Amino acid sequence: MTETMNKIKQTLVASLVFSGAIVRSDEIVRLEDLDIHSFREVRHAERPRAKACCERETPLRMNGVVWENGLGMKADSAPIDGEFFPAGKAKRFEVTFGLDEAANRKAKAVLNVYGDERLLATSGEVGYGEPAKELKADLADVNVVRIELTDSGSPCPAVYADLAEAKFVMEDGAKLLDDP
Repeated sequence: MTETMNKIKQTLVASLVFSGAIVRSDEIVRLEDLDIHSFREVRHAERPRAKACCERETPLRMNGVVWENGLGMKADSAPIDGEFFPAGKAKRFEVTFGLDEAANRKAKAVLNVYGDERLLATSGEVGYGEPAKELKADLADVNVVRIELTDSGSPCPAVYADLAEAKFVMEDGAKLLDDP
């Protein structure tokens, strides 16, 4: 009986350890939940808005799809960028990027994600009405993340871009730092 009980205990312990590894979840930090004043103001550009188009405070909307989470930003010829400090504890940054339906039909923009001054992901030029692009940047061992938006030389003033479902995926229990 003791031998049988030991096997049951071993099986139970192994099951608990295995299921613990599956249940363990990453910490998700949404961009709109952070201090969006981290984005540097450039000339007359408006600050990003959480969960809304930066111009009209309407929901984020790209190609007929409404996005519940993210940031609405106005691109300018000078880059608008924000810095965030994962201190090597982030796994990745994910975002669905495109132009909001409130943008001018001639609008174009580019979103770049840098880690410790290295380009990790870029949307390339995205125009009005084009499908949104999903970006994923590997942030393993990255201390400083810079998210940069520019209008890529677009000839119009209304370049409204959406960073939908923008989030940092952190190691379990890790947090972003306020500064380096």
